[in-house]
Amino acid sequence: MSVNKAWAAFGMGRSDVIVAYIEGGVNWRLNSSKDIRRKAYLNCGELPAPEKADGTTMPGRSPGCLQSNKTYDLDGDGALTVDDYANDPRIAHPLLHPVAGGITAED
Repeated sequence: MSVNKAWAAFGMGRSDVIVAYIEGGVNWRLNSSKDIRRKAYLNCGELPAPEKADGTTMPGRSPGCLQSNKTYDLDGDGALTVDDYANDPRIAHPLLHPVAGGITAED
């Protein structure tokens, strides 16, 4: 996005034009994102079940999830978090945002 180009094309010299940039999400590139990395909400109704490193899923019960006959909480911490996908072979490595201290919702 180029705010300067938008201003030059549509707003130069016009007091009735406002050009704004709105950030829509977490900036995983900041060190402070480590504090919220494992708290980002993941909608299991839209996600495939996480796979283990060997590419297999674990059978289980996950009502409301896309694959309700699979286990989504692979690490057993009682919640679906990004760490449940940490060894999933479908996730590209190196991670998109290594500064965050591990896998993030964008990975």
